[in-house]
Amino acid sequence: VFRIAAIDLLLGLGFGTASAMLVFFVTAAKGLERSAVGVVLIAQVVTAMITVPAVAWLARRLDKHFVLGISGVLAAIVSVAFIFLPDHNLPAMAVGMMGWGLSFGAFNLLPRAMMADAGDELRLESGSDQTAVLYALLISSWKLGGALAVGLAFAALALVGYKPALLGANTPQAISGLEMVFAGPSAALFLLGAWLAFTYPLTREKHAAIRLELDARDAASGGPA
Repeated sequence: VFRIAAIDLLLGLGFGTASAMLVFFVTAAKGLERSAVGVVLIAQVVTAMITVPAVAWLARRLDKHFVLGISGVLAAIVSVAFIFLPDHNLPAMAVGMMGWGLSFGAFNLLPRAMMADAGDELRLESGSDQTAVLYALLISSWKLGGALAVGLAFAALALVGYKPALLGANTPQAISGLEMVFAGPSAALFLLGAWLAFTYPLTREKHAAIRLELDARDAASGGPA
């Protein structure tokens, strides 16, 4: 349970940190208009919505935690790829955000599906259904990641000498620093979350066995506990 919350926290922190710097990255580092930020965010969100059914399909055929780990690695690769996108190129930036969208849908769907499985395991062990508490923990972990992200993002910008008020008028060194802190911390957080996902112990086979035990116990007692 706490591993799922930790994964959710790390992935939320990764997206949140980069998102807090997105306006500066798009305008100062990539030389686009401020209005481009809305366009690329729409590209990310629409991609996430479209690909959620595909993620769900994969999760039914593979372990959920494995698909989540792959999504974390993909998000890390995309984070680094942003640095190499051509300047003044809105389509390229939109494609990069669509790459993030592929992972964003998985990050929102799969930890919740994994928590449902963990809830079954906990119900088998404790005899009580604690689904509401588990989902509250998951919601809190994502929100905590988003809250911490803003502070971490601006601390990182200050560390590399980038001044948000100046936007593109910052020094070339500061803008290079902006690119590094936009891509680096988020990629590292995504990879750490992916590692925790890959090593998650509750596999599809183990959950199937838990469900059989729960169903048998519920049938014997006349209903779920």
